[in-house]
Amino acid sequence: MFIRSGDLFAGGSPRACRNFDWVEVEIIGGIQVFLKMPLTEDYFDYDGAEIFSLDEVNYCDHAEFEGITFEGNFAYPARKLILTNCNVTGWLWISECEEVITNDVYAEKIEADKLVKKWVANNLRTPSSPSNGGSIYEIEMNDCTTGSSRLCPRYLTLNKPKIWANAVLINENPDKYDPWIPCIADAPARNPIRRLMLDQCTFTSGSESQADKNLEFAPFEEIVI
Repeated sequence: MFIRSGDLFAGGSPRACRNFDWVEVEIIGGIQVFLKMPLTEDYFDYDGAEIFSLDEVNYCDHAEFEGITFEGNFAYPARKLILTNCNVTGWLWISECEEVITNDVYAEKIEADKLVKKWVANNLRTPSSPSNGGSIYEIEMNDCTTGSSRLCPRYLTLNKPKIWANAVLINENPDKYDPWIPCIADAPARNPIRRLMLDQCTFTSGSESQADKNLEFAPFEEIVI
């Protein structure tokens, strides 16, 4: 089953709940549900919890795609989702997954949404500005080439990224950059990042940038460069 908290602090799809769990049921007795493993989140401080059967909402435990071009948008909720050598001509929408791994993936647009615990991106290429909804626990990006990155997980690692706020990548219209967005920022949610690690970064906002700085983060507890 998939459980998410009921503290819906904003709109959007999926609704903006902060906590979620993938769980396996041991037994159901009357109105009580006994789980094989304890919940990782505390739902008592929120407005209850919503419970979904995986069969009911077509979720799966493990999904893996390799060498596929998806014409249009791609979204696939799974406990563990792996994309390898894939192309997405529309939105790559990462959501309602416990762990996501993308290897050698190109996507026109990317949003890593609220309901993801960990996203590891290896050689990700996109002309857009990857962003996340603010409650992802960990994002690790290795050897990625992107537009402006608007990421605000609890733990963020950028290893050898190339981030071009005003540059044009494959298949992107040269007029479709946003000069007001810094190269690396924690927008839109401005969740305080607890640990930020930057290694061998290459970034530029170009001469047309209207951003007042290239790096723009809310307060964080630890930074390693």
